[in-house]
Amino acid sequence: MTNRPASTGNRTLTARLIGAGLLSAALFAPVAAFAADNFSLTVISEGVTTTNSADTIEDFVDLGLSSSGFVTLNPAYTDTSIATGNLNFRGLPMSVVFPTSGPELVYSIPELGFSRTFGAQATRDGNGEDLEDFLKTNQEGLLGRILNYFVENTGADPVAGNPASLQGTMIASDFGVGTGLGAGNGSRGTSAAGGDGEGRRNVYGLGARFGRFSVDGNDIDTVNLPLSFVRPLDDPRYAIIIDVPLTYSRTNGSESAAASLGLGMRVPITTRWTLTPMVRAGATGSIDLGSLAALYSGSLSSSFRFDVGSTEVNIGNMLSYITTSGATQRVDDFEIDYDLQNTVTRNGVGVTGPLGYDLFGTETTWQASVVNTQIFGDAVYIDNYTDFAVSFGTEASRNGLTWDAIRIGFTYTVGNEGYQGGQINFGYQF
Repeated sequence: MTNRPASTGNRTLTARLIGAGLLSAALFAPVAAFAADNFSLTVISEGVTTTNSADTIEDFVDLGLSSSGFVTLNPAYTDTSIATGNLNFRGLPMSVVFPTSGPELVYSIPELGFSRTFGAQATRDGNGEDLEDFLKTNQEGLLGRILNYFVENTGADPVAGNPASLQGTMIASDFGVGTGLGAGNGSRGTSAAGGDGEGRRNVYGLGARFGRFSVDGNDIDTVNLPLSFVRPLDDPRYAIIIDVPLTYSRTNGSESAAASLGLGMRVPITTRWTLTPMVRAGATGSIDLGSLAALYSGSLSSSFRFDVGSTEVNIGNMLSYITTSGATQRVDDFEIDYDLQNTVTRNGVGVTGPLGYDLFGTETTWQASVVNTQIFGDAVYIDNYTDFAVSFGTEASRNGLTWDAIRIGFTYTVGNEGYQGGQINFGYQF
């Protein structure tokens, strides 16, 4: 493929394709379908049953764990009523029961085999406050067990357990940096071909990815903004890589944010085979969901490329270890303590070929790839998923680094437990 410098026409192409990408993203987002509530509460008292929902964990605790909350939810309830509150906490059933006319309450989580009576206070609200303190301070590790239950048994936790989580984003980012395969990575070159001094030019990358995923009635909408920087060394076949993906997501209407920082080095083994070791640290938080965690990972990616006629074949492999920090985090007065350690394999193949024409003086290519991810170690809900991606755009390469290139593509993801979703990808490097 002929290398060509950037041109005014290419800049015009960039502006037009950016606009097309944003328009496609707007058209891609369908009208929201009915989704499960993250927090729902059903109160049964005096022969009356009422069902309500809460938007945040704080509202859920205030309404579902106290007598005054029961009054708000069910007008038939009084401070001496026998009552049952059936609570759905992000897919985990639990109950608060006032079994007599007295102040005692019984809190139970059948899935975890947990039941505890709170009766030290003279009022129901006092015992409800004791229960709230019990949860907020993670006594007996109960809140940690609840959080790990979400990762293992639901597909909507922002920390781990699904491809849209922080764990999933960190896995995909390391693999994309090291191989050039996957969502939005069609313009990330990793080959170690020789080049001239121009190959030492720094490369900056930015992008936007808009996704919608669903599993077990949960809808997850994501916006991902990947940023990258590549600095070739004196031998320009080697390069230092900095990668910073920023993510915003909405899970059944509850918001969360995540970011990670990755540092890696491209190491050519042969003219066709490149290894990229990478270390990464990330964090995510959601006041709405009562979730906060930091993750650390180390990975080694391999990219082997060869030509079949005018088509380039890229075989990508990665082995990664990813773990939570082990430190207790605090969000909205809750002590959050995830405890996860996982080993990850990610393997895929991609093919790239010319489209056969120039666009504003720049060559264009297509790329298609299939990438599978498998997660081992501590149980996560979606531990096996596959991305099918296709992208189109310009391609201008020097010394294995892609520059002044822009791509637009689409990725469809399927996984176990019925997980599926799509993502529109836009990427630009200069």
